[in-house]
Amino acid sequence: MSVTTTQETSELWLTSQVNRAEQPASFLRTMPISTEQPTSPQGETRLAPHRILRELIRTTFAVRRRFDAEMKAHGITGQQYNVLRILRGADGPLPTMDVAERMIEPEPGITRMIRRLEKKEFVARHPCPDDARRTLCALTHQGQRVLDELDGPIAQTSEHLVGDLTPELIEGVLEALERVWSRATLDES
Repeated sequence: MSVTTTQETSELWLTSQVNRAEQPASFLRTMPISTEQPTSPQGETRLAPHRILRELIRTTFAVRRRFDAEMKAHGITGQQYNVLRILRGADGPLPTMDVAERMIEPEPGITRMIRRLEKKEFVARHPCPDDARRTLCALTHQGQRVLDELDGPIAQTSEHLVGDLTPELIEGVLEALERVWSRATLDES
């Protein structure tokens, strides 16, 4: 089997499996990895693109599990934490759809999520004085308290996971991730 065929097969397989994210561990363990390494025109060995994406997905799930454990201990999900952080960083109350646009991971049920946070008394909602069709969301004192309690554990986990990386390595990883993100989101338009 040629390198191109192996790469194409693996990339097609990855594309078909990404939608099965509910069971990430199982599909990542069985994801084929070519033992053949493609080379550049200059003869340099390159990592296969599917292997890079496999590691990115695998790392994402592992990191998410670590942070989700911290959130769960405080009775919230990672997405709810994201909403609370967005509201904490805002210069006042935000319309619900503005919160949705700032989310790391899009949430189609943003209104339901904010309603759940309101029931926990972490968020307050009220009508927009300028436009009755819009609802404004603001962080409450209880929501701020939860974030304050999570700041330490989140910082410790972050330090544990990436604290020993050099600034140069961090810059290289960030640049690579930004390129992948840019291409992935460009395809969504």
